[in-house]
Amino acid sequence: MMKLRPILVFLFQTVLIHPLLSQPANNTLSGYIEDSTSGERLIGATLYDPSTGNNAVSNEYGFFSIRLEGESKKLEISYLGYEAAEYPIPEKKTESVIIKLVPEQQSLDEVVVTAQHDPIKSHSIGINRISMQSIRKIPVIAGEKDLLKAYQLMPGVQGGMEGTAGMVVRGSSPGENLILLDGVPVYNANHLFGFFSVFNTDAINSSTLMKGAPPARYGGRTSSVLDIRMKEGNTQKIKGSFSAGLISARLLVEGPLIKDKTTFLISARRTYLELLGYPYFKWVIKDDAMWAYNFQDINVKINHRINANNRIYFSLYTGNDAYQYTFSEDTETEAGTEHYEEKDAFSWGNLTGTLRWNHQFGPRVFSNTTLLYTRYTFETNTFREDITTTVGDVKTNRYSMGFNSGIEDYGVSYDLDLFPNNMHRIRVGGTAVRHQFKPGVNIYDFRDFSGLLDVDSVNTGRTLTNFEFAAYLEDAIKLGSRFDLYLGLRYAAFLTEDTLYQSPEPRINLQFRFSENSSLEGSWGICSQNLHLLANSSVGFPTDQWVPVTKAVKPSGSIQYSLAYKQKLGPLINVSVECYYKQMTNLLEYKENANLKEYWEDIVVQGQGQAKGLEIMLQKEQGKSTGWIAYTLSKSDRLFDELNYGNSFPYKYDRRHDLKIVFMQEINERLEAGVTWIFTTGNAVTLPIEKVSVLNQEYYLYYPPDYPYYESKNNYRLPNYHRLDFVINYTIQRKKTDHVFSFGLYNTYMHHNALYYTFYNGKLRSHSIIPIFPSFSYTISFK
Repeated sequence: MMKLRPILVFLFQTVLIHPLLSQPANNTLSGYIEDSTSGERLIGATLYDPSTGNNAVSNEYGFFSIRLEGESKKLEISYLGYEAAEYPIPEKKTESVIIKLVPEQQSLDEVVVTAQHDPIKSHSIGINRISMQSIRKIPVIAGEKDLLKAYQLMPGVQGGMEGTAGMVVRGSSPGENLILLDGVPVYNANHLFGFFSVFNTDAINSSTLMKGAPPARYGGRTSSVLDIRMKEGNTQKIKGSFSAGLISARLLVEGPLIKDKTTFLISARRTYLELLGYPYFKWVIKDDAMWAYNFQDINVKINHRINANNRIYFSLYTGNDAYQYTFSEDTETEAGTEHYEEKDAFSWGNLTGTLRWNHQFGPRVFSNTTLLYTRYTFETNTFREDITTTVGDVKTNRYSMGFNSGIEDYGVSYDLDLFPNNMHRIRVGGTAVRHQFKPGVNIYDFRDFSGLLDVDSVNTGRTLTNFEFAAYLEDAIKLGSRFDLYLGLRYAAFLTEDTLYQSPEPRINLQFRFSENSSLEGSWGICSQNLHLLANSSVGFPTDQWVPVTKAVKPSGSIQYSLAYKQKLGPLINVSVECYYKQMTNLLEYKENANLKEYWEDIVVQGQGQAKGLEIMLQKEQGKSTGWIAYTLSKSDRLFDELNYGNSFPYKYDRRHDLKIVFMQEINERLEAGVTWIFTTGNAVTLPIEKVSVLNQEYYLYYPPDYPYYESKNNYRLPNYHRLDFVINYTIQRKKTDHVFSFGLYNTYMHHNALYYTFYNGKLRSHSIIPIFPSFSYTISFK
């Protein structure tokens, strides 16, 4: 194999790269699309040659390459949130160019602003994007601008329980979503038990959600991909912002270390919930108990331009949550004193790091080499101690138990972006990752004053080390002026213990354009997943743990079909109608009444699933009035031989109807508002249909008379869920600063949305947790 590797590299370079480098470059224009004010690279900007009809799209690093033909004189460039522009084609095309776009509501004399030319993009089925400007106007709980909650407002995407930031995409579980931050997986994307996501919107440049079968360069999950890219840092001057709301504060500083060459970005966020909780316990509860909770995030990015063809990036994210409850009490007795103390604590957090090198071989070849690291850990501890002190004697009762789990990855990837001509765009690459899983470690310390019980031990679950490899090849092909064909193939391999799982994953997409304003597009693809998220709670709780495939636990898989029709109604309004069908295999669930103290591999079962649906979206992205209406009709079922008597049952987040209305209005230069209304079918839950007495044949005894009898799994629906949220932003602009005051209301008309049910006097009683929630925040930005 070692002798074969240099031969393969030589053949690869000979067949693919050398022919591209040897072709004349005077008919190709390549370079980067940037923000004119900050120098940020713009991802997904569209370039259009009106003389030939050819177009190109900037990649994940703002790079583009377009072949010029005939009498090409200019390019039309467009990007959401920026003024459309015309770029005159220079006579000398051998060097990379930088095209700067102007954010909306600004002007730049040397750029000619024109009507936006934005035809329907190729290979856009199942893809949603939300601009960072829109996220600022979307109302959210506590005023915390949240990327994941914004995407919950897209068709085919739902939240978990009330107020949480998890994502259920097209009937799949949250663990089947691949969430990437600068190309690195984030294994737990939630703060505050799922109420907020870990992504600080101040530090984000762009994001893309892929709900169907993604391009072959993405893999490792069977449902969706959310690709998040951080800002690179302002190349012109030092800028910053500070924001404070009801529960947290945020800080951002960015700018050049060396102008036009090296930039940095630092952002931080921290909650101060423990400061709010202290007076409540001290003066309202008035006992010796104390509750403390906080979460924090830090993002760091450094970007260095070596020369026109080479650039390196380093990005780092760290974030964690910490909860602690303490109580102590001292009591005087006739015999002496008694001291009682209890502590409960748990924490969880992510750490990700990326070192990336971009190299441009020429106007038609762009490469990216990445070293990546990611880690997720969870720990919990429970402590109880009772010390009785008498004359000449001390007696101690102690109970202590801890649990921790986690996953740690090291990896490397290499990607090539090839532009042989305007009819093909080829991507090829591979990745290798070392996973280390710690599914669970239990730590015990039991002791009583009699001396009969004295336990101090560590019960360690197996630490599993696995290796994952993948290679892919993509070709986006233009078949004339109306047809676009995408062909992709991904090969994935996962080595666990002495078992090798292999999975070929073809992906196909075909688009037919009736005109620039309407298209019909279909896609089909196979995905596999070698990691499972074991969830015993609602979306995003830290007790969920990642586990690998083993000899006994097989990889899960999905086959996805999609068909979409898209229509532009004039220059401002887009309409899309999309249907999908998804088959899922080897899904992982806990057994009925599983004892979570046992080893995870002994208490799980695998089964099948299917999801199907229809998504309709009407969207307006430009102008003073923007927003969308999204409706989803869907159904999602599960089938496990060992669950529900072997009969199929609805998935707990199966919701037949899901309607979201988002409206954002720029009232004047200072005032803007956002309103959202959500209506969705209630979750599926399991409730008993009667209470019975069951004879125990061994002891001839009876269970209590209120023993519940469950006819089937997820046999009942919570009531329909609906709420109205709004936010108002008031901006004061000064010469060197901008001040933004935001006020919002979550669940404005105080609808009590049921979170769960309990029985009381033989009747069901619903419980909700957020009847209404006001928010206020203040942001100052330094220009």
